[in-house]
Amino acid sequence: MKKSTSMRRMQIILVAFSLWCGFAKGASDFVEKLLAEMTIREKIGQTVNISINDLPLCDEAKLKEFLEKYPIGSIFCGR
Repeated sequence: MKKSTSMRRMQIILVAFSLWCGFAKGASDFVEKLLAEMTIREKIGQTVNISINDLPLCDEAKLKEFLEKYPIGSIFCGR
């Protein structure tokens, strides 16, 4: 089982590296443009990670208000 997990990780790394090499120039231009358009608040928000358990998921209006007040970069789903 470990061997297949290690092999899978290696495949993912190789695919990611191949994509990065192939799209680096175009992606770089896109990223630079996007970063130039982002506010400092948005850039800081991209570094913030939150657990899905901390989000008000049962109320759409509260969730929208929360995400507008606290821009977050990613959501962890799991334990």
